[in-house]
Amino acid sequence: MISIRKHLDRLSGEDKVRSSYRRMLEAIVNTTREHILVTDAEDHTWFCTSLENFLDRLREDASVTNVEVVGALITKTLADHYSKLVRQTDTREQELKRIINLLAESASRLDNENKQFYTQLRQTVQSFQSLSQLEDITFLRKKLTDQVTHLQESVGRQEMVSGNLVTRLQGELDEARKEISTLTQAAATDPLTQLPTRRAAEKLIQECIAGDEPFSVGMCVIERLDLINLRYGAQLGDTVLRRFSNALKAQLPKRAFLCRWGGPAFVILLEHTAAADLRANLQKILAGIASQPVEAEGRASGLFHITSRYAVHQWPAGQSPEKVLGLINVFCLSQ
Repeated sequence: MISIRKHLDRLSGEDKVRSSYRRMLEAIVNTTREHILVTDAEDHTWFCTSLENFLDRLREDASVTNVEVVGALITKTLADHYSKLVRQTDTREQELKRIINLLAESASRLDNENKQFYTQLRQTVQSFQSLSQLEDITFLRKKLTDQVTHLQESVGRQEMVSGNLVTRLQGELDEARKEISTLTQAAATDPLTQLPTRRAAEKLIQECIAGDEPFSVGMCVIERLDLINLRYGAQLGDTVLRRFSNALKAQLPKRAFLCRWGGPAFVILLEHTAAADLRANLQKILAGIASQPVEAEGRASGLFHITSRYAVHQWPAGQSPEKVLGLINVFCLSQ
């Protein structure tokens, strides 16, 4: 009887520890969501939704195994998001410093050249005032001619300097535009899969709706990607994402728009295509991906298959962007 009571007390203590750990994770997640820096609204929404899904999973299952898994997933999600914030902040800070230095240098140079020009102009005006007091007309004409010539040369030099400066500033402005365009393009491309990001997909959906064009949307989500990352490592998880995206890209029609929606989710958009045709094609591709095993090496070796779930929906003309995007989010974010 004594041993049974001790065992029950120990189990009760473990429940209290897990409950305290869960409350601690909830407090960390809530504080992070309230105070973390927002550099991209879409990434921030995805980040907060992922954390909430982890907490829901923890509330549903408080077993030791699930607590360890969710704790590891939250740690990795926070680390990845903080790393991304650091890179985005550094890039923007460097670009802002470069533009500020460029403007400061150009303004300083232009200001110095203008000061020199206006100093010469003022000296010329003062010379005219003193010459007007002379009675020798011949000397007056000679001095006046010299001063006008000097003034014309000064004006010519100032125009040349200003023209060269404007040309240089124009060149630097064009270079800055190119760099900004490159940064914008990089933000619209997923660095891991080299596919367009969710932002590009949302823009295309809005264009199709604005043009009253019917289209079909295919959504597919890699299953258990978080467990693959936890068991085999994030590097193999990245390999799974690249392998999955490359297979889709190679076998979908050339006119299909394929993007990484976020995390393990991918979205396909095809205009003027029936849902049945896209569904049959997508089912065949995903079955082919699942039939080829992936070999894991390192801390946990073995074979596993890349399985996924998918859905296809056909949208007639006249839909609202919010309705289409809402359906995609519900499917891609559901566990």
